[in-house]
Amino acid sequence: MQEEADHGMVVGWNSAAMTEEDAEAAEKLSAGLAEERAHLEAECSEDEVDQVATWCQGTVSSILNAT
Repeated sequence: MQEEADHGMVVGWNSAAMTEEDAEAAEKLSAGLAEERAHLEAECSEDEVDQVATWCQGTVSSILNAT
């Protein structure tokens, strides 16, 4: 997605253009998704960290796409 901004071309998401309602919706969606995901323990494997990192990237993309 590309959108013209006052300062140039934005490629990806333009979070500066989010309304207060968008930000509130994103926060609500983020909280709901985080409740569904187990948290890492102090003793975790590299694979578990990679899985959570992948989940985080996908979740952030979903939230930004939704808003």
